[in-house]
Amino acid sequence: MNGRTYPDIMGITYSNFDTHGQTVDEQFFIEDPGHKGTKVYLPYRCILPEKTDGLLVIGLGMSAHRDAMPILRMQPDVQNQGYAAGLAAATAAKEGIAPRRIDIAAFQRELVAMDIIPAEVAGMKDNFPLSDSELDAAIGTLPDNYKGLSILLTDRERARPRLAAAYRNAKSSEADPIAYAHVLALLGDGVGAKDVAAKLDAMDWDKGWNYKGMDQFGRSVSWADSYLIALGRAHAVADGFEAAVRKAKALGPDNSYSHFRALALAFEGMGDRRAAPVLKSLLELPGVGGHALNAADGPTARIPGYERFTTRNLGIGDKERSDCLRELCLARALYRLGDASGLGEKTLRAYAADPRRAYANHARLVLGER
Repeated sequence: MNGRTYPDIMGITYSNFDTHGQTVDEQFFIEDPGHKGTKVYLPYRCILPEKTDGLLVIGLGMSAHRDAMPILRMQPDVQNQGYAAGLAAATAAKEGIAPRRIDIAAFQRELVAMDIIPAEVAGMKDNFPLSDSELDAAIGTLPDNYKGLSILLTDRERARPRLAAAYRNAKSSEADPIAYAHVLALLGDGVGAKDVAAKLDAMDWDKGWNYKGMDQFGRSVSWADSYLIALGRAHAVADGFEAAVRKAKALGPDNSYSHFRALALAFEGMGDRRAAPVLKSLLELPGVGGHALNAADGPTARIPGYERFTTRNLGIGDKERSDCLRELCLARALYRLGDASGLGEKTLRAYAADPRRAYANHARLVLGER
C-alpha cells in the first residue's frame, strides 16, 4: 500500500482487495480497502522458504500476509511467478547451487527479456525503512480520515511514541484526539482508551458485517466493532470493560456476526473474567448455538440447503460460516475467561469433532491451551 521497492523484484502484481472473508490486520480494522486496483512489486525472496533449500513456493503458499494475498494471487500474476520460479530452479540446478544463491541481476535480465518485469525495476533499491520526516507527515494527516495510517503501520515501534505525543498535543489543544487514541489502542497502548470507550458509548450498534466469501470488498468490521477490538488490544479494562458490557447487552441474535466477533476479541484482550456470564448469555441467545455437525456423520454430514449450492448463490455457505464462526468465537472467549457452566468447553468439544476440519482444528488448538 506504500509502494515498497526491492532489489530482487521478480514480478509486478495487480488486483483489488477481494479478500474472500474477514481481514485480520489492524490496517483494515480502520481503513476500507475499497475496490480500486493496487500494484505491488513482488520480491524473489518471498518464494524462498527461510529454512528450506531447494524449494520455491508460489501463489497462495508464498510468504505474504493473509490480508496482502488478494492483490498477489491473480491468475496472470501466478503464471508469471511460475515462470520466474522455474527459471530460478533451472538456473540453480544447472549451476549446482541453492535457489537463494542465484545471480539476481542475471535472473532479472531474463525476466525483462520475457516482459515479466520492465527494465526500470531491475536493480531497484529498497525504499524502506521510511524516514522520520515521512512518519511525522503521516502523524500530521492522521486526523484527516486516518490519512497516512498505512505509513505509520510500517514501523509500529517508531510510530507509537509519535502517536502518543500527538494524542497529548491534541488533548491540550482541544482538538479531536480520537484518531490518535484509536490507532494507539489497536497497537496495544491504552493512553487514549477512555476516549475510545466514550466514542463507543456515544453510538448505537451500526451496520455490521456477515461473512462473505466471494466478491468481498471493503471492511469486515463496523466502526463500533473497530473501537471494541481496539479496547481489547489495549487491555483497557478500567476504561473499556463497562462500555463493552453495555454493547453486549444491546446485542440480539439477529445482529451481524462482526459484532459478536468484536465483543469476543475485546473481552479476550481485556482478560477480565467478569465477562464470562456476559459471553454465556450471548452464546445462549436463540439460534446462536448448536451449529456444530454431528461427528458420527463423519464426512457425509450435510448442511441443509447445500444440495442447491452453486457458485452464483453463495448465501448458504456464507450463512454457515457466519453461524459457526459466531458460535466458535463466543465459545473460545468464554472458555478462556472462566466458563463456570462449562458451556464454552462443551461447544468447543463439539466443534473439535466436527468433520469440517478448519473449525475442528481451531477448537482443538483452543482446548489445548490448558
